[in-house]
Amino acid sequence: MAAAASSSTDGQNGGSAEPGWGKRWKIAASTTYLIGLGTVEVCQNVGEHVLDHIRRKPPNTSTTLQGKVCVVTGGNAGVGKGTAEQLAAQGAHVVIACRSAERAKDAVQELKAKAAAASKKGHTWGPVESMSLDLSSLRSVHHFADEYARRGLGVDVLVNNAGVMAPPDRIVTEDGLEAQFQVNYLSHWQLTRELLEQRQGARVRGKAVRPLRIVNLTSVVHQGGHIWFDDLQFEKKYWPFACYGQAKLAIVLSTKEIQRRYNREGVSAVSVHPGLVDTELARNFFTGVLPRPLQSCLRPVLNPVYTAFLRTPEQAVQDVMMAITSPEDAVGGKYIANGKVRAANPVADDPALAARLWEASEEIVQKRL
Repeated sequence: MAAAASSSTDGQNGGSAEPGWGKRWKIAASTTYLIGLGTVEVCQNVGEHVLDHIRRKPPNTSTTLQGKVCVVTGGNAGVGKGTAEQLAAQGAHVVIACRSAERAKDAVQELKAKAAAASKKGHTWGPVESMSLDLSSLRSVHHFADEYARRGLGVDVLVNNAGVMAPPDRIVTEDGLEAQFQVNYLSHWQLTRELLEQRQGARVRGKAVRPLRIVNLTSVVHQGGHIWFDDLQFEKKYWPFACYGQAKLAIVLSTKEIQRRYNREGVSAVSVHPGLVDTELARNFFTGVLPRPLQSCLRPVLNPVYTAFLRTPEQAVQDVMMAITSPEDAVGGKYIANGKVRAANPVADDPALAARLWEASEEIVQKRL
């Protein structure tokens, strides 16, 4: 991920003063709350593993997505790659949007090999390809949207999946923004907005547009999140999980705002918490909280622990597919977690807060594009 030497100044108050005790108390309280949520979820994961082993429930491939065009960010690994695979298996044309050309190429080749094997058994998969997208760069987002428009594919499903999770040190992108805020939320918000603008432009020109389902991956951490408008980039003091919670709450807020603004135009948006999933992202995070000298020696010991207590990517993908294929009236504007529509953080239903975040996001992007 690209990093810049300078810091952003998009917080309303700016400055480098230490945060007050009010903010410290809120962060401590939300962290304690999230530890409790995480403990409950780990127990649910163990139960889910047991039930899956008993039932041996196969992935649901009954829904056809034949002819649909689906864009998946971060579709080269983990839940993103699993989602890309399921979409292709159900006949969709899948575009993996990924920063690393090499990793994208490997993912595409792997999925094409699976498609070839399926073809021998009489199952036809949709095509899979990749396009370059670096979410730590707003210019890259804009370039991707322009290139995508030139291809004239249209889009039926957009899965905003890629993300970073609570790096211990504050990372600043080439745009001068804190990495979690930009990669997890802002760049996805801008990508979505540019694709929506292209869709609106096509309507104005009299072209038929297809219904669009937007699926934004978030986290249960949003339940303890807060939007720190006075310091969106955490310049005063960097708190990794508070920053992560802000980004994930911003995702849920913007999902509901997209549903309000664009639903009459055939657009529906859903946010999904895929669970604590056994992916490279999660393993690196949990191993990274250990003292550095212990990381390498404990990694082999921790791997079976991760397998036992974290959801499998396949389990998480089923929640994403639920968000993609369910009727709009069942999931539009909703929050899905562990296979069910659930209540999001109550503040996510505040239209004024969502509008304020939308305006702040527009202002940040306008300064950089």
